[in-house]
Amino acid sequence: MHMTFFDEPEILKAPPIKRAAYSDRMAWLLAEFSRLAYRELPEEKHANQLLPKIKELINQNRWAEEGKPIVLSIIEKTSREKSRVENILYENSIRFIDSFVNDGTEALLAEVSNGDEPFLVLSFRGTSSAKDFLTNSRANLQKIEGGGKAHRGFHKGLHAILADVRKTLLKEEKNKPLYLTGHSLGGAWALLATRYLQDFNISATYTYGCPRAANDEFFSSIKSPVYRVVHRADVVTRIPFGYGLRIILNTIRLIPLNGTKKISEFLRRLFLGYTHFGHLVYIRGELKTEDKPSSIQVRLSPNIFIVLEDFYKQISNSIGNAFEDHDISTYSDKLAQKARERNLP
Repeated sequence: MHMTFFDEPEILKAPPIKRAAYSDRMAWLLAEFSRLAYRELPEEKHANQLLPKIKELINQNRWAEEGKPIVLSIIEKTSREKSRVENILYENSIRFIDSFVNDGTEALLAEVSNGDEPFLVLSFRGTSSAKDFLTNSRANLQKIEGGGKAHRGFHKGLHAILADVRKTLLKEEKNKPLYLTGHSLGGAWALLATRYLQDFNISATYTYGCPRAANDEFFSSIKSPVYRVVHRADVVTRIPFGYGLRIILNTIRLIPLNGTKKISEFLRRLFLGYTHFGHLVYIRGELKTEDKPSSIQVRLSPNIFIVLEDFYKQISNSIGNAFEDHDISTYSDKLAQKARERNLP
């Protein structure tokens, strides 16, 4: 993973915020926020420094006499010292607002001011390893109050911090544009949160390598645009959804008869329930090197033949490609390359 963040100042300078359409610049910026969410957040920093000292005091039976003043001293010290995330945001003239950490769910909230109109970014942390994600993502759909069904584990994880997120957002100007984002599991949380934060001024949600997280009915109340960015053979975007059935459904769609798409959709809902939501933004090609020019392509709603061709080409070379294509750094690098090509002279 790269050590630096937001190192495309010309792209960062003026991402469009008033239009709902997909933007290469905004896609890169939010990919960087999704990548940054993997770093230690302020709340984690303070907890990591407090807990070992508290444990030491308890083990040495010193808590009653020494606990309170020592903990207060540590809190004062850690409050003065900025976390790495806060420093990164500060260095790029981005205002850190808050971080949220509870029961394995993490997110950060920041404000970007590009000289025009400030906007908020709520970025959820995902699972850094695609293999770990596949191991831990098995769960059934559960009925949700208000309509629809959602992945049981994803939904529970989001609600571990959702109340605190709402409380903090209410302290900000309510009409300020809000962008939601996240990679992998973080993308699933961002997607589910889009439904629950519709009363705020959501401009758009951008997810990267996002799995399916709910059924059609769950998403029916979402009015703000969602852009589902997928890099080539990223394996996480194919689950939960058996590979064999996916192939069958795509094959049915390709039969040159009227109604095959409807039949495919009916079978998907009947046997699986899970669905993707939002506009598919598909990344393919390779980054520029000393020997070769960039071949990066970013396509909205690509032809299914292109997606299938890339997927089978990648996994036929190595099954590891399906996991490597999930890397958030690769998403960010390729989106930066395309944003430079399209927007800079």
